[in-house]
Amino acid sequence: MKKFILILPIVALLVVPCLSNADVFDIDPDKPAPGITDVSDFGSTLQMISNIMFWLLIALTVIFVLWAAYLFLTSAGDEEKTKKARNVIVYAIVAIVVALLAKGLGTMVIEFLGKAD
Repeated sequence: MKKFILILPIVALLVVPCLSNADVFDIDPDKPAPGITDVSDFGSTLQMISNIMFWLLIALTVIFVLWAAYLFLTSAGDEEKTKKARNVIVYAIVAIVVALLAKGLGTMVIEFLGKAD
């Protein structure tokens, strides 16, 4: 419980800046929720989803790196804890790769469908 109370403000400080950027999520409260009626709507919806995935995975990567640093600092030479910290770093690298793929996938599909931004 003590770790949770320590980690919660850190996570909040990392996530709030990502959520405050409304341009990333393309949120307009005056505009009604659009439906997908043609290919261009599908492309813009896919682009919005890929942007959300990208920023969530980048925030997750930052959390992973901070968690790995904490594990390294508190390992005190324990092989088990340093191995766990290295695995967390590998997960952070995988999160970066998935984020880049998510960002690129939307762009590739939109280019394939013929709608360039």
